[in-house]
Amino acid sequence: MIWVQFIIAAGIIIVSGYKLSHYGDQIAKRTGLGKTFMGIVLFSTVTSLPELSVCITSTSVVGAPDLAIGNIFGSNLFNLLLIAVLDIVQGKGAILDLLSLSHVLAASLGILLAGLTILSIGLGLSFNLGFLGLESIILILIYALGIKILYRHEMLGSLPDSSEAQEAEEIPKGKSVYIYFAIGAIAIVGAGLWLAVTADAIAQATGWGRSFVGSFMLAVVTSLPELAVGISLVRMGAFDMAIGNLLGSNIFNIAIIPVADIFFTKGAILASVSQDHILTAVLGIVMTNIVIMDLIYRAKKVPWRIGWGSISIIALYFLGSITLFKLGVR
Repeated sequence: MIWVQFIIAAGIIIVSGYKLSHYGDQIAKRTGLGKTFMGIVLFSTVTSLPELSVCITSTSVVGAPDLAIGNIFGSNLFNLLLIAVLDIVQGKGAILDLLSLSHVLAASLGILLAGLTILSIGLGLSFNLGFLGLESIILILIYALGIKILYRHEMLGSLPDSSEAQEAEEIPKGKSVYIYFAIGAIAIVGAGLWLAVTADAIAQATGWGRSFVGSFMLAVVTSLPELAVGISLVRMGAFDMAIGNLLGSNIFNIAIIPVADIFFTKGAILASVSQDHILTAVLGIVMTNIVIMDLIYRAKKVPWRIGWGSISIIALYFLGSITLFKLGVR
């Protein structure tokens, strides 16, 4: 019965996430945001709502911070794996060779935030301000500054063309899109609450451990909206928007940690979780570095119509999955 509840909650998240992305696209066009920035910020925020709701529930209702942090870093790993999946879907050579170098900035911001989180977990210490850790405040400040830099970089580097202006004019007027967007967001939050509770029950019933369940089971389910959106964007030929969504989601996911810290009232959350998460976070940094290298060095020959970077990402993801599973059941 627990597995049935898990599957139902996952299904609600997938459907709601896909719909949210559709309405988010319309809202972005109404507001005149550039497509690259829309992928890095708006789409990533929308598709990361499942991670946000799961993390809040894991800390405030279930009292399982390892589920929350495992979900964040696991989702980041799965998002990077999705770059390889989208490369396969695109199927005409390395997808990273087709992208703007501006994605290096977003990827670097993700590495910086993940590195600071690793440092906090590794030290196991925290300078608390009430029940909120100082490291959470630093993370949210760096996130806000990073988004400001990304916005300025994208807005200065590109101007909307006439086709984008025409698309904006074709969007029907009225407030219905905002209402549907809000309904979808509420559905995702509610399903996320349900999903976190059932995932904790699965971790206890199977003995797999909260770190593994959070890093892989929850992470895969809560990242399915990114997969649905990414495939749709790749088929449209919007490669920059698709990859920007994934890299932006990884940035936003780290920014969820301070939110989870607010709801975790037993102290600083990063000082209270297993150090097994360091493995997941470091693996994410390595995979992100592979993305950066592929963005800069554009190989002329690739095997099987996908890039070497995608092959490396797939291998690292499954190697990390096996390793963390063994750590979770030890």
